[in-house]
Amino acid sequence: MIRADPVQGWGYGHQGERQFSTAPAYNSIPYPQDVMGSQDSLLEDSDEDELDPFDAIYGELDLQRVYGQQLAIWTHRNPDTVALFTPIQGDTFMNIVTFARTSLQFNSAVDKMMVLLPGHKRPLDMDSVFIVKPGTAILIAPLYDYMVTLEVKQLNQKIDMVIHITMTVLELKTRLHTERGYPVDRIDLLYKDRPLENVRYLFEYNVAHSSTLFVLLNLKNDILVHVETFWGKQYHLYVDSSTTGFGIIASILRRTVSQMIVDVVQLYELFLPKHSLVLYLGSRIIDWDNCLGFYGIEDGSVLTMSTIGLANDMAIQPVPVTLDDGREKQIMVSKFDRWSVVALKLHGMTGYPVNLMQLIKHGSVKIDFSDTVGSTMISKPVKLDVSAMKVDDDLLYGIPLKFKIARGITELLKVAPSRTIKSVKETLERIGVPNASLYDLVIDGYKLPNNKRVVDVIEEYKVPIELSLKQYPVFIHGHQNVIYKMLAYSKETLATFLMRVNMKTGLSFDKYLILVCGTVLDDDENLPVFDTKISLKSSLFLVPRKQYRSFFVLHGDWLAKIRIPTYPKSQQIKDILWKERHVPEGGLASIGTFLQWYFGAHNRDGGTAQLDVPLKERMMVYEQKIGNKYLHMKVEPQQQPRTKTKHKHGQILDNKALDKLVKEHKKRHRNQSLPPGHDRRKLRLPQLPRHMSADALRATEQHDHKKRKAYTTDAKFNRGHHNIHRNRSDGQYVIPPPVYKYTDGGSEENKEWVFCLRHDYTLPVKGNKQRIDQH
Repeated sequence: MIRADPVQGWGYGHQGERQFSTAPAYNSIPYPQDVMGSQDSLLEDSDEDELDPFDAIYGELDLQRVYGQQLAIWTHRNPDTVALFTPIQGDTFMNIVTFARTSLQFNSAVDKMMVLLPGHKRPLDMDSVFIVKPGTAILIAPLYDYMVTLEVKQLNQKIDMVIHITMTVLELKTRLHTERGYPVDRIDLLYKDRPLENVRYLFEYNVAHSSTLFVLLNLKNDILVHVETFWGKQYHLYVDSSTTGFGIIASILRRTVSQMIVDVVQLYELFLPKHSLVLYLGSRIIDWDNCLGFYGIEDGSVLTMSTIGLANDMAIQPVPVTLDDGREKQIMVSKFDRWSVVALKLHGMTGYPVNLMQLIKHGSVKIDFSDTVGSTMISKPVKLDVSAMKVDDDLLYGIPLKFKIARGITELLKVAPSRTIKSVKETLERIGVPNASLYDLVIDGYKLPNNKRVVDVIEEYKVPIELSLKQYPVFIHGHQNVIYKMLAYSKETLATFLMRVNMKTGLSFDKYLILVCGTVLDDDENLPVFDTKISLKSSLFLVPRKQYRSFFVLHGDWLAKIRIPTYPKSQQIKDILWKERHVPEGGLASIGTFLQWYFGAHNRDGGTAQLDVPLKERMMVYEQKIGNKYLHMKVEPQQQPRTKTKHKHGQILDNKALDKLVKEHKKRHRNQSLPPGHDRRKLRLPQLPRHMSADALRATEQHDHKKRKAYTTDAKFNRGHHNIHRNRSDGQYVIPPPVYKYTDGGSEENKEWVFCLRHDYTLPVKGNKQRIDQH
């Protein structure tokens, strides 16, 4: 019988993203025994009338166009081997299947064949192809998807995910972002202690079924969120987009207990389990295991923390409590809440740590915080006992210190005078100030030594203490898994830091590249290290610069070896194949199709990170005063600015020569685009040349603006609207697309954008009369 399981392949969603099947992977057994019997029986010669049931999916493809030409066949089992098969008159696709079984260990029970047509970026399933065109390549991929485990030690999470090994590493990271919220540009994937590059396929690293990949997150903690709690306090936290919902809850609960408690999660595991809490972003519930990036939380977002009973107003009732000063308060809780909720509400009123409180009823009975409040009416008020606070030196003898975090956010911390500065920084880190132990505590420009006591170095306690970051650790993963720990200075340039890395590791950057989060570090070397991709506790991987991929081409009784650079261009692939004398000319097109697909991920996925920057942030601002208003003009730059331009005579122009050429060009044509009698000094829009140097820094001195880079546009300098008559084709004028985008300035609060695009409309030429309408 033929199995009822559908053939697994690639599909595309409504936005073009890859969708993956969830079928199990039968890699542990060569053939399903209950269907086909033993493997040997399948490999035996059989009559032509008796076809393998698995062969029915291939059908009869038309091979007439490729008779006498070699077809390249590649298998995932030997990714560095390409076999050539020459179909002759009368051959069918079943001859290719038989050849793949005998030469490439093709197993139709666990593998499938796919067709890669010339010019296509994705291989196609057999049921969607009917004619094999010249230059087609045959790919053998796993029939079933693989199940792998992604382990995130920083978040203590393990994720089981179904993947296909022909995915790129960037596609896997994109799925992690879609399903969990991990930011794509802050993920490092490791497999067998080897970093995975974004532009490479998973099969290049021999990722197998049931493998374990490790996820290393590059945490920057650059998002400020405000959390409103059900006990009436609001907390300000600097978090990363990889922070989970439970991480937010743990940071908040850490501030409700005394500093002697180390593991707050274990303390609240019984008193206030996480299934009784709920965290909202507006009206949306945040799942505990998902990252904040999954919900699109931005800087300044407000979260709300509550219990399920209080959030849904389930049987709310008052609980009378007598405070230590004799006052009586009515605490409103749900009958489904635990007594720990009452204690947290008392913490919001008094500021006392929850772990040092005792609630006593009936005069002497201590209430267990893990018990449910219930619906029993309490006749006498519950008494609050805080006698246990006498054992905490921070609360008994402590002095309040005020810390300036950032953006006007301050933290108040009560510490004992005998504590050291180092222990104070560790306490700040425990209550939610990220990486506080790496910062320097500064008062009026004076750095507080770590080994000194608070009472010895702080004289005025009301002066706010600032946090200053001068150096931070990074980890360099060198050759043969050797890890170096270095201190990066935040104000040093990237060039200085790279020089120190060279001295530390002894590896020259002429032969090695730095890999950060799956991409090559290509930041400007004049930037400070802190402004680059290298952040606190980052992991940098040194990979060889000159890498080659070797492919063995099998054809009959001989083989040829082809060496191709790791990041080749299309023309390089063509040149290498053309110079290879041992490969028959009939197979060059098919091998070229396969190699273009193999290395196509480098070009396809290499520039996707730039698309994450919103258009509003990519556009540069130019400003000019017109009348009583300021007019802002925003121009979108190219993603890859040019630094050199060719003149029409073929001469290479540098930036200085190009600027001179632009000035002469503007002077020669400055009046052609204006109506007759127009005064250029009145209501003049900012003049933006069509060509601007990529490295030239232009400043608006009138408004004392910061210098910005001006990027070139796509339009050539001889195709402006003032040169319309030079470009004629089939009786019409060729008009370049508009490059100016104008916005009304106004105040910063006015978010309404008004675009004024200038278009030049042309009409067909009739006779000798030219009609040009400009708007």
